Amino acid sequence: MFMYLKSLGIHLYLAIIKESYFLNDKYLEANVKALHALKSTLNDEYLSRVFNIESAFVVWNTIITLGEQTPHDKE
Repeated sequence: MFMYLKSLGIHLYLAIIKESYFLNDKYLEANVKALHALKSTLNDEYLSRVFNIESAFVVWNTIITLGEQTPHDKE
């Protein structure tokens, strides 16, 4: 996902790693585009948990946290 967001523009990537991007009007468009990219790739379970969040930074960190809490199949 990092590479995909970087390919769309460095500001989209920075929107998910820097909380200040959500608070800065100059980067509002980057936040919205990053949100779209993130939410459009999520399955229904993850999307239902982040649907109302308006910060790409918060969505990204929520996804990371949920992924860490999900038990992984061991083969």
